[in-house]
Amino acid sequence: MTKAQAQAPRRSVYLHCSSIFTEANAHVRKTKNVRKLLKKNKHSFRALTSEYNLETICNVAKELLDAGIFESTSNTPTLYPLSLPYKTQHRLLTIIQSILEECCFNFGRLWLPEVLKTRSCECVESIELTRWTRILVRYCKHLPLLVAAEIPDVSFRDVHFKTHQIRHTAVHRRVVSVGEVEKMIGAASLTTVLKDALRTRKFRLI
Repeated sequence: MTKAQAQAPRRSVYLHCSSIFTEANAHVRKTKNVRKLLKKNKHSFRALTSEYNLETICNVAKELLDAGIFESTSNTPTLYPLSLPYKTQHRLLTIIQSILEECCFNFGRLWLPEVLKTRSCECVESIELTRWTRILVRYCKHLPLLVAAEIPDVSFRDVHFKTHQIRHTAVHRRVVSVGEVEKMIGAASLTTVLKDALRTRKFRLI
């Protein structure tokens, strides 16, 4: 096994579980408490369960916690030692933002037509991504359970935060680590939450 292969589960667990082990939870060290937090927040790392079982995820999370990885992004270089060339980074984040805006606009046409009408929104470019996430947070709770039941509050707030990171990084021309870019790509989960199979497939092709 190469070093990159050995690091893969650590990167994956960090990416999917960083929203769980924040603030006081970043200082948890006992295995039983780590397992308890993971069980309580299964939706955050659902994508990992097809590849790793709970005990493996728990063990890797504890290893990262013991190393203080979740406490600060300054502790993550061993997970993500490289940064992308800025041109590649900017293009990637632009593509991500575009796909997510398409997803939100399509969802809005199906379920929130009055919201689009009120804002004179006639095309994808009419509303930027960060505003879309605020709209979804506000209105999704009023939609039928068929649509809203699969939007856990904490998961949706995570997506909201990541979309702001994408915009902030692009607007301010920040160069960030591969790890930070990968965390932002976590915003792609919005396409799954909104049941947009077409845009979910687009993300898989990036």
